[in-house]
Amino acid sequence: MQPSGTDLNRLRRAAIWAPFFKAIPCAALGGYFMWSLTKPIYGFGWTLTFVVAVLSLIFGSGYLLAGFLLSLRSLFWRFSGGIIDATVTALVAWVIFWLAEQSAANVNSCCQGDPNAVPVVILAAIALVWIAASIPMLAWFLLGTVARFQRRRQQT
Repeated sequence: MQPSGTDLNRLRRAAIWAPFFKAIPCAALGGYFMWSLTKPIYGFGWTLTFVVAVLSLIFGSGYLLAGFLLSLRSLFWRFSGGIIDATVTALVAWVIFWLAEQSAANVNSCCQGDPNAVPVVILAAIALVWIAASIPMLAWFLLGTVARFQRRRQQT
């Protein structure tokens, strides 16, 4: 199968927009936790809430930077954007899987479980979809490289 120009353009568009769409929930979560700091929180809870809010906003900024770098023409900047996107995606997916593990431990620790706990299957599905959103970027890099080498071979 030889990738055509329109297929690569579609993959490029998907690879550029995926980090922007992943930045939206990160920014929303960061904004929610910043808003929750306006309510009285005592002890160590305020610090943890602040750290989660700042990390969510940093992850959102990382996704925006990755999307911007992926939109540039230079291979170096596109590769840098791909590395940033993959790193932030790995961190976010790790946090979601960790939350799933904590939720499973919380449900299994007592006979009735916590009614506020998010089911493990839902958290695992969110993490897998989060990771799968990076597939167009990988396909674009690989198919673009194959197409570039085929063009060079045909020119010689």
